[in-house]
Amino acid sequence: MKQIALILLAAVSVPPVVAAEKIPAFPNLQSESFLAQSHADHQRLWIVVHMPKSTNPSWVGDDMAASFGDIAVRALHKQGYEGPLGTLKPESPTPVRAPVLEIHLQKWSAKNGLSDCEFTASIRTEDGDKDLGYFVGDNMVVTASGEEHFSSDGLEGSALEAVDDLYNRIRATGLLH
Repeated sequence: MKQIALILLAAVSVPPVVAAEKIPAFPNLQSESFLAQSHADHQRLWIVVHMPKSTNPSWVGDDMAASFGDIAVRALHKQGYEGPLGTLKPESPTPVRAPVLEIHLQKWSAKNGLSDCEFTASIRTEDGDKDLGYFVGDNMVVTASGEEHFSSDGLEGSALEAVDDLYNRIRATGLLH
């Protein structure tokens, strides 16, 4: 029995020298791929969505923030923003020189076929910080028979309307090149 265990152990063991060669102890901070990624992170517009503190349970707020961030990315690209975009959680660190769009979601809800989206936004770039103001979007979802109803399309529609206005305001600031 001991011989079988030793044979199995020898068959699945990886020599330490091979393992050390495959996984470097420290990344090469001067490598082209690391520098390219670092440069790309500084060129990327990072979007951070903050939820109201009253959002309960907190995981609902995390899911809503992520969904809103995804919608904002799509809307900004649709409106013509050509640079790279990314989303971050509020507690995540941002690259030092990267532009950051902070969205403070005040309301994003639907009732009786009408969805509302309200938020404030600000942007931080190397050229300075700018309060972009207050944004509102609403959307009514009506069926073919004329009845109002709720759908996720309604929530997305209200968010898209507000983010479209946000994009126009961002362009007007001249802070993004």
